[in-house]
Amino acid sequence: MGNYTVSWVYRVVARLSDKKAKVEGARSKRTMEIDFTTQVWKEGKVYVSYAKELDISSFGKTIKEAKKNLIEAVECFLETAEEMGTLDEILEEAM
Repeated sequence: MGNYTVSWVYRVVARLSDKKAKVEGARSKRTMEIDFTTQVWKEGKVYVSYAKELDISSFGKTIKEAKKNLIEAVECFLETAEEMGTLDEILEEAM
């Protein structure tokens, strides 16, 4: 079987902490939607998934698993960037 790349556009909804709510001790979350292109290709025995705009990759035994794992990685990345205060800068560079 030859190498190939498949691309999709995804919209991820990440649940991000609300800084104001943190200060007040509340547990509210805000949501954010971000569109990114996903490329998936086979590398050896696994499928690699890559979000070009965010420079994030993951993998899985199947295409479905690789895409699912990438979405989880993007969500974790966005949540961590929000906690670190770098999310706006990252998104500005990505788009």
